[in-house]
Amino acid sequence: MSDYCDPYPLSAVIVCGHVAKEGAPILLAVRDQPAFEEDSGWQLLYGVTDEEDESDAQVWSVKTAIKFDPSLEEIFGHPPAVTFVRSDIYVEWTKSEN
Repeated sequence: MSDYCDPYPLSAVIVCGHVAKEGAPILLAVRDQPAFEEDSGWQLLYGVTDEEDESDAQVWSVKTAIKFDPSLEEIFGHPPAVTFVRSDIYVEWTKSEN
């Protein structure tokens, strides 16, 4: 039996269609106040764009998001009202308060 304890059980994130359907990198991560118990409050986006179709967004588990982009693990512990951005996947996340 493993001693591993998932720090994000039943937590969900919203992922934009560019990331979820096209495999684009996550360059913008916004955490709002969670709307319900299973909601982590995180929105993971390719970037700010007027072309984003909300109907293309998907709900992923936090675990799935971390598998897609392991660098998310370092920012997911932050409380709501925070935004992280980066210019590409090879640079560190930069934090700003919402």
